Amino acid sequence: MRMNEITNEGYYDTDPKLVPFIEAGQKIMSGLEPASGVKWPDDEEWNMAAKLGQQLVSLGHPFGAKSLGDALKKAGVEVDQAKAIIAKTKDLKIGIGAKDPEPEPEPEEVDEVAGPDKCWPGHKKVGTQPGTGKNKGKRVNNCEKI
Repeated sequence: MRMNEITNEGYYDTDPKLVPFIEAGQKIMSGLEPASGVKWPDDEEWNMAAKLGQQLVSLGHPFGAKSLGDALKKAGVEVDQAKAIIAKTKDLKIGIGAKDPEPEPEPEEVDEVAGPDKCWPGHKKVGTQPGTGKNKGKRVNNCEKI
């Protein structure tokens, strides 16, 4: 199988009648993200929306729901509840999601050595090393036993 055959497969290869429901499922899944702005009154409705979104997205997949009725049944959602959830998320864009946080920068190496060029009795200084704990971000003496 060629790569473009794999990557071109998608929900558009399913029954065209199911595509609006699959897109509604994707919007529901986007609405679960805190950044989406959708206000869910309680955890129960959020969980119900998550189950419904997952089942709608799976429509037409070999192991997914076979029909809209099957998706509602597997999600344990009544028709009126599904309509209310879809209405809450109908204006969202697919894949809105939350922005990934920026990675925290690594602490800069500081050439400052913590403490003088002294080591414990019976040890000699053989250089410096990165500090840990309260000396993190500083260079500390690397002492070896004589």
